Amino acid sequence: MARCEQLHGAGLRDVLGRTQGVLFDCDGVLWNGERAVPGAPQLLERLARAGKATLELQLVCPKDCGVMAGTRPVSTDLISCPAGTGSLAAAVETASGRQALVVGKPSPYMFECITEHVPMDPARTLMVGDRLETDILFGHRCGMTTVLTLTGVSRLEEAQAYLAAGQHDLVPHYYVESIADLMDGLGD
Repeated sequence: MARCEQLHGAGLRDVLGRTQGVLFDCDGVLWNGERAVPGAPQLLERLARAGKATLELQLVCPKDCGVMAGTRPVSTDLISCPAGTGSLAAAVETASGRQALVVGKPSPYMFECITEHVPMDPARTLMVGDRLETDILFGHRCGMTTVLTLTGVSRLEEAQAYLAAGQHDLVPHYYVESIADLMDGLGD
């Protein structure tokens, strides 16, 4: 059960030690606007050196997808989807009287598509995101361990409120102030 614990120290080393892959939301996690979140490029490089598969799930790509301080993301695959389709889908649903099939986060269908191309065991995969209602819910629905980073949209107080209300699918297993905090769990 998700408990929204801060991920650090021995717990961090244990979680990363048993992790084979990491899925990252991009905006608010790896970058904000067109600037890399401090430590993001170094974390991606360290994860690659540690043999961890990384995958960036992005809706909008900044002007330069190599936004990581001018470097290319290291050993990552990019899954791109058109952004802002939710309001268009709602309009089509209303006009047609039919419900649309959601294939992006938080739908598990997206993970099924990913694992057709990149074999990943969800029990050994982290989903790192900044939004409780999409990233964290997606991770839970797919059976992944979830990590909320506080550099984006959702706040720790929101996760704690969901925990108190018993809405566990919206509560991350862990949280970090920034993804740079994850580097402490990786060897040099």
